[in-house]
Amino acid sequence: ATGVLRVDRLAPLLPALRTSRRSHRMSPEVVVDPSGVIREVTRPGNGITFPRVGSEVTAHYVGFLKMTGKTFDSSRATGKKPIHFRIGEDQVIKGCEIGVLQMSLGERALLTIPSALAYGEAGGGGGIVPPNADLIFDVELLEIEGRSLSAIKRYEEEVRKWASGKLSSFDSDDKFRAKRLKEHGSREAYATFLEAKVAEKLATVPPPKAKQQPEQAARVAETAA
Repeated sequence: ATGVLRVDRLAPLLPALRTSRRSHRMSPEVVVDPSGVIREVTRPGNGITFPRVGSEVTAHYVGFLKMTGKTFDSSRATGKKPIHFRIGEDQVIKGCEIGVLQMSLGERALLTIPSALAYGEAGGGGGIVPPNADLIFDVELLEIEGRSLSAIKRYEEEVRKWASGKLSSFDSDDKFRAKRLKEHGSREAYATFLEAKVAEKLATVPPPKAKQQPEQAARVAETAA
């Protein structure tokens, strides 16, 4: 878990959180995980690119004590940098992992985490986080597997360019069109297939490689298209 740095009062920045757990989904912007972690979206992400167990992510965070609104840790403090961690390797508290897994790239959200998924009965930070303390983390998901939101947008442009090229080939190449019609039945069905491939590539988020061009990553889909 992250180290404890300082204590500031930041209660005025904490919105009133709805904490009813009668429903898993309380509104379009507030979601309760079965574990008890509450995620309140304050800025939507791209909605299609999510981390998975094993993904390396980069995030800014500010941790608050829910009871008092005191800040106990922050990557936004002077001299600090965003945190990097791999989901599933217990590098941060469990509640943060559960919340971040639900966030899409670029999203900012408040994660309310019950003490059992935070520091529990022992507390943390040399007493700054008391025993049995529920926490709130203001988290901004900056990167997944080293790819930022702007990088994913560029990647999406390249993948969509690849899909558009396939449709152009369908329209202009008789042999290519005949093969795709045999496989998919119609141009509309082939276009739907390509769109699904685009969505699949964007959801997968391959880690960037040195000198690799985004269109190279589309070749896996190309072999099936």
